[in-house]
Amino acid sequence: MVEDTIGYDYNLFVFPSECNFSEVRFSLYLVNIVKQNAENKSGRGSWMVLIDAAKGCATQPPDLSLYPADFVVITFYKLFGYPTGFGALIIRNDATKLLKKTYFSSGTVAASIADIDFVRRRKGVEEHFEDGTISLLSIASICHGFKILNTLTTSAISRHTMSLTMFLKKLLALRHENGAVSALFMAIVSMHDSGSIVLFKLKRADGSWFGYRELEKLASLSGIQLRTGCFCNPGSCAKYLGLSNSDLLSNVEAGHVSWDDNDVINGKPTGAVRVSIGYMSTYEDAKKLVDFMRRSFVSIPSEFEKGYLFRSKSIPYQN
Repeated sequence: MVEDTIGYDYNLFVFPSECNFSEVRFSLYLVNIVKQNAENKSGRGSWMVLIDAAKGCATQPPDLSLYPADFVVITFYKLFGYPTGFGALIIRNDATKLLKKTYFSSGTVAASIADIDFVRRRKGVEEHFEDGTISLLSIASICHGFKILNTLTTSAISRHTMSLTMFLKKLLALRHENGAVSALFMAIVSMHDSGSIVLFKLKRADGSWFGYRELEKLASLSGIQLRTGCFCNPGSCAKYLGLSNSDLLSNVEAGHVSWDDNDVINGKPTGAVRVSIGYMSTYEDAKKLVDFMRRSFVSIPSEFEKGYLFRSKSIPYQN
């Protein structure tokens, strides 16, 4: 959707401020690096930068005065949980002239003629790029969401989510009776670079894997909502699960598709479990999850297996 209006070739560099699968944060200085390198190189080409801030904007919104990206994508659902399927594209004013939209629907044109190829678009930049009539009810709810964010401040939200995330990771270091780790984290990053995601897969005591769908269904019965699978991020999913291209093709041939119950194929998980921490998350939420996992997925020997001897009610357990 880039129009060459002045004889230049335009290139677009896109990167996420935070990965929605692994929680790894990328340096926003990449914006300056790309633009500075483009200015130092001779030729007709020009580089523009888009930041996918859909995940990172909730706790660490990009400062465009320091990192002047041309485009920024955000989603309101990840900012304050509602509404779904509604976001925004932030465009630098000098970059709008390069965008050419070929599709239009109701509310985006000033006039059109059916018998010939004629259309005159509305003059407003925002209306020009809308796909049909926008959801007015969704926009009304956004006002309340931003009011909450402004009251709490993003710095306070970031500290709160980081604290809960690190607390949850520490408590999730559970082990089976034989010493085997039960929860294996797939992306361990430092506290400084940590986002608000806890990503893991679960192992049985014998080393085999629990299926993520099994965990999701049991958690829902306990009033716990978890996101499982690949989270619309097949690249990171394959990387952190250790799935090769041949593994992925084999899974497809075996009938595995998104949203099905084939959570373990040929002994390998096809997805992971993600816990997303938000400003509304509490210590009690984290504690409830850990208690549920310990109760449902950690192998602990019974009192008889530990060698306890019950002599009488007045005599305590003895090993």
